[in-house]
Amino acid sequence: MAVKPTSIPPFPEAEYMLVISPEEHLQERIARVRQSLSEKTGIRTREGKTHITLARWQAWDMMEERLLQRLRVLAMEQYPFQVQMEDFKGFPSHTVCIQVPTREPILRLVARVRKHKRLMRSMENDPYFVSEPYLTIARGLTAPQYEQAMQVLGGKHFHASFVASAMLLLKRRAGGQPYQILARFDFEHLPVTARQASLFA
Repeated sequence: MAVKPTSIPPFPEAEYMLVISPEEHLQERIARVRQSLSEKTGIRTREGKTHITLARWQAWDMMEERLLQRLRVLAMEQYPFQVQMEDFKGFPSHTVCIQVPTREPILRLVARVRKHKRLMRSMENDPYFVSEPYLTIARGLTAPQYEQAMQVLGGKHFHASFVASAMLLLKRRAGGQPYQILARFDFEHLPVTARQASLFA
């Protein structure tokens, strides 16, 4: 009797997102903007904390520990920097967001993250790296909803800033479950000897 070959199960795959998150008092201020927009238009705005996405990708769990180590070293080298948030804009006709004119330090950080993209790939998908930083107010809008939202927010002013002193790695299982914080990487701007001491302590 022939023995059927056993199939090898695939490695578990997860979705990841690397983000910079504003301070709590700014999260509350942005939440009030969302609530006001929802009350004036009936549009259901994005729930939960907002953030600036640096990268999104899918990968196997087996790659996770190596990537965590690389991101930890990257964050040790990274210096904290100020992030400006300025007024509202839209991506016609589906997303309304707060502009982030502080592009250069964010994109330099993204470029450093991109160097590890071989650890951020799955069989079907390449990683996404942000090219225009922003904070989402509402997304997945229909064209009429988008027009409504821009009528409410388009002429309003918003200004705030915060110091980006860390980045967060979020994770969820493929299939739409909520993201959970997997790791926090503080920006330490350590010299080489101090980084080595921290890694091997």
